[in-house]
Amino acid sequence: MLLGIGRQSRNAINTGLLPRVLPRVLLQLPPHLQLCRPYQRRHLNLSQIIKNNREDDGCQSYVVRKRFPFPQELVYGVVSSVDQYESFIPFCERSFVTERDGEGEPSVAGLQVGFREFDEEFTCELKCKRPTVVRAKSMSHSLFRFLETEWTIEPLGENVCNVEMKLKYDFRSSLYNRVSSLFAGKVATVMTKSFEKRSYEVSRRKKEVGEQEGKIDT
Repeated sequence: MLLGIGRQSRNAINTGLLPRVLPRVLLQLPPHLQLCRPYQRRHLNLSQIIKNNREDDGCQSYVVRKRFPFPQELVYGVVSSVDQYESFIPFCERSFVTERDGEGEPSVAGLQVGFREFDEEFTCELKCKRPTVVRAKSMSHSLFRFLETEWTIEPLGENVCNVEMKLKYDFRSSLYNRVSSLFAGKVATVMTKSFEKRSYEVSRRKKEVGEQEGKIDT
């Protein structure tokens, strides 16, 4: 998942409005994206570590680590299905895959991110290594010098895995970089929780289908 700022938001940045507006825009989740009660009670894992580092190349990076109570393959499927992001990622209005590699994994994909006056579309190159790594790098963008997310999914058992999401970016503007440091860590955490919730929903549907098939067999 790549972080986006809209074309119309550039005037807000230039006039000094962005520090007041952008954190509220990015952190205000619509009601339908809030965690459902069964998920909060049974599956939400709050243990996580966020690290904010300044890389040697000047990029800022945020790392979120969480333990997901789901199989590695299931979580990998959720992360690599970029064309489904529009159904569960906050403020993602459209998601699509335009190219796939020889293994059928997405290799070029895009997202349109928007909220009120914010609207931006990203095209990214993906490198997927099933069932462990999904890396997305923005191919070209006027606002960023560099933008990349990398997911690493390591199994801990049959139905549990460690998930690490690293967000690395560098705006072309030093002002943008200073402002983003106020909220980027929170955004990374919110996005990780969205993927955890989606994994729960996929797992629940699989169980329901299995139960229905079992009833038919009997």
